[in-house]
Amino acid sequence: MEEAQEQAEKYIPADVRLISGCRDEQTSADVSNVADFKLPDPSGKAGGACTSAMLQVLYADHTDTSEDLTFEEVILKIRDNLSENFSQIPQLSSSRNMNVNEKFHIVPDEFEGTKRAVMIGINYVGQDGELSGCHNDVNNMMEYLLEVHGFEHENITLLMDDDDDDHIEPTKENILAAYEKLVEETEEGDVVFCHFSGHGGRLKDDDGDEDDGFDESLVPLDYSTGGQIRDDDLLTNLVRKMPSGVTMTCVFDCCHSGTVLDLPFVFIGDGEHEAMESAEGYNFGGGGGDDDEEFVDDENENNNAAAASPPPKKKSGGFCCFGGKEEESDDEFDGEEGEDGKPPGHRKVIVIGASGMVGRAVLPVLVFRYGEHLQVYAGTRDPSSFEAVKGVNVVKADMADKKSLTKTLKHFDRAMIIVPNNRPDLAANALEAADSAKSINFVLVLSVLTAPLTDTIFGKHFNEIETKAKQVFPASYCILRCPVFIDSLLTYAESIKEDGSFSDPRDPDMPFTPIAVRDVARAASDILAKPNQNAEKTYKLVCAPFSLHDQAAALSSVLEKAITVSTIEYEACRDGYLEQGYPEWQVDGTLEVFKLIDEGNEITNEAESGDFEEITDSKATTIEEWCQINASKFM
Repeated sequence: MEEAQEQAEKYIPADVRLISGCRDEQTSADVSNVADFKLPDPSGKAGGACTSAMLQVLYADHTDTSEDLTFEEVILKIRDNLSENFSQIPQLSSSRNMNVNEKFHIVPDEFEGTKRAVMIGINYVGQDGELSGCHNDVNNMMEYLLEVHGFEHENITLLMDDDDDDHIEPTKENILAAYEKLVEETEEGDVVFCHFSGHGGRLKDDDGDEDDGFDESLVPLDYSTGGQIRDDDLLTNLVRKMPSGVTMTCVFDCCHSGTVLDLPFVFIGDGEHEAMESAEGYNFGGGGGDDDEEFVDDENENNNAAAASPPPKKKSGGFCCFGGKEEESDDEFDGEEGEDGKPPGHRKVIVIGASGMVGRAVLPVLVFRYGEHLQVYAGTRDPSSFEAVKGVNVVKADMADKKSLTKTLKHFDRAMIIVPNNRPDLAANALEAADSAKSINFVLVLSVLTAPLTDTIFGKHFNEIETKAKQVFPASYCILRCPVFIDSLLTYAESIKEDGSFSDPRDPDMPFTPIAVRDVARAASDILAKPNQNAEKTYKLVCAPFSLHDQAAALSSVLEKAITVSTIEYEACRDGYLEQGYPEWQVDGTLEVFKLIDEGNEITNEAESGDFEEITDSKATTIEEWCQINASKFM
């Protein structure tokens, strides 16, 4: 670490710190009312969650003179302020291997120079993706600098897309010029503060210096013609050109901002890290050249304008992911571009009830298939206990608390609702909350194949849910009816391992048509990505019919040993399920479906729906394929 510190001091002369509202792989968050963060005199209502949470911490620290906060405490308190409603992890990065337990400061105690600031707030006024909170963020942060740290108006440069003649238009050229002027005017001993509030994004790495293959970027007002500002440019022309002896603090409240200054040391505010760490794979020779390079211009920018998609349309404040791309969108998704007023990369999808088997299956498929086009969120009652899924943000979404859920859903465009079979009331809450949020323009509801059979346990509950969905979202709902899952065979894994057999109360020769959970995830993902194609539709997911004997034969083939199925009485089966801890309502509902299958009911045994192929343009998983995929779980 000492060698890295020596290299850093040579590579970056100034003491530079960046506080970002989220890590590189995360999107940032917004709030509709900054008064929730108890700022002394907030400007406007909307604002960025990072800026608002940070100011709440700093004002409290300024008021309470009993003990000064450390850098670590500031970052962790920002996380605490965010954690109730957001999953974002704030991050501190630095040009020095600083001790995070030292007193937090923007202005050092021994200070005699000039305090300078460049503050940028872009609401993208009149464009697709217009925001509401970025000007407020700048005004609130500037007021803090003026009142608490004694900055002077004459040394603060403001770039905002408003009608104030005193504010510079935040185009790419003007932002770069403001940073260039800041570098030229700053002298040893000065303090510098930079604030950016707007869209941030990721572009494919153009020089091979990023371990994750992406450059982080700032999105200027004229991104569509001028392009984005890469982290390499900020490192080369702002960070590295700051003179020695300067203390520079930056706060960037935008998506993917964790390492947007490409600094060599990082502290992650997740409560698990206790010190600065070297940035993984950091290259002290990278970032775009030596100290006497010219300030970046458009000729060297490789025309990022062509890579940029417009930001999201008409969001109520805040900072959505801005995912620039170097290649064309895949053809499968192109037909949906702009269908709901938002281009790829900016539609926010939440899976409510994401903790269960189906929810956890849907999330990675959404990210894998549509991660470039959709921001994927897991909504769960307890985000702290939710096991992380790569590429997925987690937010609190408690279906039992309609008021809180409404507040959460204001940030989303589409929702998938998954509820327990016995809680239609939770689905009603979720649907009403989505309606009250006013931003949800499409809902996908997971249901059961037996929903038309209202005299059955599952049918009665899900018929209520389907009816509610059609009432609340009459033109923008989709219902996905599922039979029993092939994956229920996994409950017999130990018996199959030990005895080579499994038991079931059903007729072993009666064909039935379950579905693999992986196919539910595939279908749900395609529906959520293409709502216009799927609105006002009710789909039934089934696979090619097979019997329990067919199931045993498929397992025998892949395991290369004889697997048999034995028939037990329904009552004995019920007792066995209850002994394993399954709730009574679930056991009785499941056995009711089993009896319908035994009777050859046209709903539970339907085999010619074809809906899965219509949705996905592919065949549903067969029992033979499922057994091959899951063979290791039975060995």
